[in-house]
Amino acid sequence: MQPWQAIVLISVGLLVTNLVTIGAVACFCPARRTDSSLTEIGQRIGDEPSEPRNRDAAIGVWPISWTHAAPASPFTVDEAHIVMQQHRRCNADVCA
Repeated sequence: MQPWQAIVLISVGLLVTNLVTIGAVACFCPARRTDSSLTEIGQRIGDEPSEPRNRDAAIGVWPISWTHAAPASPFTVDEAHIVMQQHRRCNADVCA
């Protein structure tokens, strides 16, 4: 087989594969509904639950110092959650 024949064969194979994939997606994936009015969209947005409040590092457990030393006493669940967020990029060899 000549190199140009291999290139043509691979190209045709890729083309057929892409066409089959596009056909399968078109047949088996339902179309999205696009006839929603602005009032329906606004109503749907209004019905969504509100976002949970943003928890900063110090809310509820102030003060937690920003050190890498081991704590003097065990953390509460809320404190442990906040400290883990603060130290998620720390190396275990450096941060107790």
